[in-house]
Parts: sequence; C-alpha cells; structure tokens
Amino acid sequence: MMQSLAETFVHGATLQGFSIDWTSASALQLDLYCDAFMAGELSPTSRWTGRPTKDYIHTMVMSMGAYLGELLVRNGGGRWAYDIEQNNACVDLDNDLRIWPHNKVFKRLTIGPEHSLAPYYHYGLTQEVLDGSIAREWTDDTKPS
Repeated sequence: MMQSLAETFVHGATLQGFSIDWTSASALQLDLYCDAFMAGELSPTSRWTGRPTKDYIHTMVMSMGAYLGELLVRNGGGRWAYDIEQNNACVDLDNDLRIWPHNKVFKRLTIGPEHSLAPYYHYGLTQEVLDGSIAREWTDDTKPS
C-alpha cells in the first residue's frame, strides 16, 4: 500500500513540475514542494488552488509520507512496519533506526520549515545530524519501543 501511495505522489509531483524520482537527490525537492503546496502555488494541473484544506493536507501527509518512507527503504534498506503503540506506519531501517515519515511530513506542513524533510532523510540514512537541523534525543523513558 505505501509503495502505491508513494508512486502516486511521484507521478503527481512530476506533473506539477517537480523533479521527483527514486534517487536521494529528490529528497532535496521535498521542502520546496511543501512550501509550494502550503502556499497554493502548484501548477494549474492541480485539482485545487489557494491554501489547502485539512482534507488536502491529510492527503498530502499520506502520499508524501509514503514517498519519504519508500525513498528511505529503497536507498537505505529496510522495510515498512506498523507500530502498534504509536498507531502509525513506520519504517524499520537496516541501520536499526525506526522512523515515522508521515509524522515528519505532518510537522513540516503544519508547523513549518524547522521540520525540514531533507535533513530528516539524511539522518535516516546516516544517523548524522546536519548543522542547523533539529534532532530529537531519545532517553530510555521517551524512546519508542
């Protein structure tokens, strides 16, 4: 299911003029896409204009989150899983990191650029925090199991 949603996102973003594919370079396009989406500046091929409604934000969280997760699976190894405690889809990466790409996309769209997706992608692959990005430090009490 997530792979199908991700492919739908790639198709739609490409139609709207964004260079989105399955390479790591595409992760750099995601923040630009988020900005255009929230500003209502996507191409006329979009089914709506103006600021997105809650329903469109939810649709974007699902499709872009699936894309971000699938991009990590394809380029970093791992698999989709379901976290029962978090009640959410997640990605278990081969580097023993569990991430929730839909949550990150939701934060990027509703909170803003401080939740940039490109550094999140980089961290998922390398576990390296880029300068200027925010990384959440887990303690034994707050770490999801």
